[in-house]
Amino acid sequence: MVVRFLLGPGVMAACSLALGLRGKLLHIAIVQSSYSCNRVNRARKVDMLD
Repeated sequence: MVVRFLLGPGVMAACSLALGLRGKLLHIAIVQSSYSCNRVNRARKVDMLD
């Protein structure tokens, strides 16, 4: 889980820089990536508890 938490935003940052995103757009892309990764992990925990 820790690897996903670090790898998701890292990949998003690398792709965003390659595409030329800078400043606020870059920050939004990284935060959005980390937020969606966190939501998936929480959903999996709930499924495991059922």
